[in-house]
This record gives sequence, structure tokens and C-alpha cells, in this order.
Amino acid sequence: MKTDKPLPSKTFCALPFMHVATNAAGSFRVCCNSNPNTNQIMNPETDKPFKIYKHDLEEVWNSPTYTKIRQQFIDGEKPEMCVRCFREEDAGIRSPRAGFNEKWWTDDVKVETEIPVDVR
Repeated sequence: MKTDKPLPSKTFCALPFMHVATNAAGSFRVCCNSNPNTNQIMNPETDKPFKIYKHDLEEVWNSPTYTKIRQQFIDGEKPEMCVRCFREEDAGIRSPRAGFNEKWWTDDVKVETEIPVDVR
């Protein structure tokens, strides 16, 4: 259900609050448009990417990488791994971030740094 509720900040993206992606190597990432050089969700114990075939979603979902990017979006910052969307917007192009917010920003999106995993 769509909402008229304003976004929490001008830089906000709903995806890190309700979405996870992977790449072909099985590494978790925030989204498919994120910067390939900085988009992997890192395991703080090994300093290597979390892998879909090795780690539980519970570990990844509230990892330091996810909680940091959520806080950055809440605070109106532009996370490093999201540079592609912001570069497109600066060039006057409608970014995937804008489309994601239009499609996925609803009253159901929990805006907190740590969010319970709720796979339905």
C-alpha cells in the first residue's frame, strides 16, 4: 500500500530497509545498482564478504554494513556504495533509487538501523 508519508531524508533509499541482493559469486550486496567496488556486505569477523551459501540472512541483515548504510540514509548522507544513483541524479537522469522509492516506499517499511528479519 502506497503512502503519502514523506521520505525520512532527501537522500533516502527504501531498499536497505526491505531488500537484499546477491551477485553471481554469491556475495550479499545492498542492491543491483550499487557500486561493484564497494557494495559487498562484509563479515566483520573475517573482513570478507558474507556469502549466500555460507551465512544466514539473520547475520547479514543487521550486520555493521547494513546498519551503517541505513543510518546514513536516515541522516541524509550519500553512502559510498550508492554513488551510481547519486551520479545519475546529478546528471539529471532518473535513478533507480528514485524508482525504488516510488515503488517500494510504503507504511510497511520500518525505518530503523536494526530491523527484524521478516521474510514472507
